[in-house]
Amino acid sequence: MSNSSPVRHKAFHGVQDGARAMHANLLKRPCACCKTRLSTARLTSYVMVSDLRNAPAVLADLLETYPTRQVPTVRLKAGLAVRIAMADSCPSCLPTMERVFAKSPSYVFTTIDRGPAASTASVACS
Repeated sequence: MSNSSPVRHKAFHGVQDGARAMHANLLKRPCACCKTRLSTARLTSYVMVSDLRNAPAVLADLLETYPTRQVPTVRLKAGLAVRIAMADSCPSCLPTMERVFAKSPSYVFTTIDRGPAASTASVACS
C-alpha cells in the first residue's frame, strides 16, 4: 500500500452535473422534437459515397441541395461518407429520436453523441 494522501474531487465547474451542462452549452441548439433549449445529444446520419449508387433518391436530393455538385464529405475509418441528416435532442426526447433514426434504410448509418455520462467528470484538487 502506498502512503500517498487521498485525492479529493470536486464537481466540474462547481456544478454537480457540470460536464453535461457544458456539453449542452456547447451544442447551443434546441431539441428538434420539443424545441426546448435542453439538447444534450446529437444524432447524425451518414451514407457512404460508395453506397450512393444503391440510393438514387438520396443522390437526387443531394444534387438538388448542392447544385454545384460540391457535396461536403467526411472521411471516416470505413471511407468517405456524406452527412444527410443531423438532429439535436433533449434527454426526454432521445428515445423517440433514436427510434426515428433507427427506421432509416440499411445503407444509412447513424452516430449518436450523448456527451459525457452523468457525474463521471470531476476535477482533482490537492
